[in-house]
Amino acid sequence: MPRKHRRTTKHKKYNKKPRCSPRTRKLGFTCYSQESLVRMKKYWNARHPDAEINSNDPKEIWHALDANLKDVCRTRDAGSNRSSSGII
Repeated sequence: MPRKHRRTTKHKKYNKKPRCSPRTRKLGFTCYSQESLVRMKKYWNARHPDAEINSNDPKEIWHALDANLKDVCRTRDAGSNRSSSGII
């Protein structure tokens, strides 16, 4: 009697460790440099005075931006597309 093939589903993992360029200064939790995170925080605060990010710690800035932009897109590496499209 022949076996039936089981259907398998692929689960997308959105919290994968980022694959960064080897030339970047890695912070471990993002591919952005500390200067880039501070710049994104500055732009975020200018456009969203009601939801300002007050921290100077890069990890806290990243988590705040990640939480604020979680509905915009699912992958963290799409952050460069977010800022160029005018969302930030």
